[in-house]
Amino acid sequence: MWGIIIKTLAVIAQLAIAGLLICLFFKKGKLRLVTKINYVYKRFGNKLNISYKRFHGFDYYYFRVKKHENVTVRYDVSVEEGSLTLEWRDSQDLIYNQTFFENERGEFTFTANMRLHSLKLVADQTRGGALIELIREGL
Repeated sequence: MWGIIIKTLAVIAQLAIAGLLICLFFKKGKLRLVTKINYVYKRFGNKLNISYKRFHGFDYYYFRVKKHENVTVRYDVSVEEGSLTLEWRDSQDLIYNQTFFENERGEFTFTANMRLHSLKLVADQTRGGALIELIREGL
């Protein structure tokens, strides 16, 4: 009888500790829920087209380029509400970071020091989409 009570109390204590840790991670921003409603992405070689009715959270896309290659990234961001952040990085450095609150087109150029690059989209209750295109100029 006492064995069952002790096991039950141990399970309750474990669940309480797990709940407390999850709460702390949410408050510190280490744990985030991602909401994607009508989220569609199409990737064709060097082009990435994303559209969504509602997006909150983050998503990653990865690209390979040659070392020492000059790369131009063109973007066409559509923001109907909320905000969208584009963050481009290699494995060591942040190359580009910008937050958009309205529609905007632009581009940035860099010389690749690494082969693998990532595009992180961070959305805050946003609606819209983005078109990303890589233009590569080898040496």
